[in-house]
Amino acid sequence: DEEYRSIVLPGSPVVVPAFEMTAHWTLDRLTGYLGTWSAVARFRAATGSDPVKLIDEDLAGVWGPPGDVRVVRWPLTVLASRIP
Repeated sequence: DEEYRSIVLPGSPVVVPAFEMTAHWTLDRLTGYLGTWSAVARFRAATGSDPVKLIDEDLAGVWGPPGDVRVVRWPLTVLASRIP
């Protein structure tokens, strides 16, 4: 969330261009991915329910037909420095 702004590396900062990871997914692929998150596993273990199921209808409402393929993007952040 902070894009590593609170981390100070030794050496001279290296400017890294912005880039992202992309995938082409259906709604089932997205919810399957959400189900792999460790926070989801902890929630399931603690409550016995699946938090992804709690948002299925909301996701379907904004996704459209579940078989539609949409582009999913993750911005990637790199923190780098050059040590002489």
